[in-house]
Amino acid sequence: MRWRMARSIPIITLALAGTLSAGCAIGSDNSETASGPGRAAPSPVGPTGQPGGADNGSEDGAGGEPAPRVQVRDRAVVLTGALTVEVDDVSAALRKIESQAAAADGLIADERTDGTVDRTAPDGVIRRQIASATIVVRVPPGSYVRTLDAIGELGTVVQQSRGATDVTEDIVDVDSRVKSAAASVARIRSLMDDAKALSDVVTLESELTRRQSDLESLESRRAALAGQVDLATITATVLLSESGPAQSDIGFFGGLRAGWAALTGATRIALTIAGALLPFAVALAIIGVPLLLVLRRYRRPPVPIAPERRPE
Repeated sequence: MRWRMARSIPIITLALAGTLSAGCAIGSDNSETASGPGRAAPSPVGPTGQPGGADNGSEDGAGGEPAPRVQVRDRAVVLTGALTVEVDDVSAALRKIESQAAAADGLIADERTDGTVDRTAPDGVIRRQIASATIVVRVPPGSYVRTLDAIGELGTVVQQSRGATDVTEDIVDVDSRVKSAAASVARIRSLMDDAKALSDVVTLESELTRRQSDLESLESRRAALAGQVDLATITATVLLSESGPAQSDIGFFGGLRAGWAALTGATRIALTIAGALLPFAVALAIIGVPLLLVLRRYRRPPVPIAPERRPE
């Protein structure tokens, strides 16, 4: 009896070991299934019927839940544009650009003119015109392309460029720093309320001034970024085009038009001079004619002198 029991002990031990091994294998499979693909290889077809399951292993953390990710839905983009346009009249082009900016709910940020030239108008009159000008227009992003194209249609586009800069990360960073700086200022003010010694108050006031300055600088930076995003910037350089005789002005009719323009120009100049001298002529007639009459009335005739007779 004892021999049989001693012989059955190894068999029972092997049976228990097999049972424990099977249980551990089952538990391991269950734990891997519960822990998700972050620990076990993903199945070819997941619960949603897509390869690899519903979630990717790189986005899952321990425990099968997605790792946190910061997502920005609305991107902050700064739009800029620059173009150079040659026009026949710089002043008229500037007025049209100002009207276009007003129609687009924008504004004129800067406007500069550079030099003047004398140019003969089609009517033959020489007029002084602006040689070049630079104007900076700020418009909403929705009107950016339309305004840029409208400015280009004023004349001949010599150069044009467009740019877009994503400043979303900068705005997020500045916002975070503003919040931290504001909390720091609030802490310093709280410490100042509890300070008793004069030396502590002085030290805290100096620190508060420094941190308040940093906070104001960050707020200015945030406002500047917001302004650049809210309004696109277009820099337009307007140049006076070089005037030269057109092909249609060469020939008999071109010479006839040029001669007629010269004749009308000379006539206008002569009439202008006559009109300028007319007031002087009238004043001279009013004063000079009576004076001449008075002089003639009071002037005495010369007494004739008889010739001397010589004895014969």
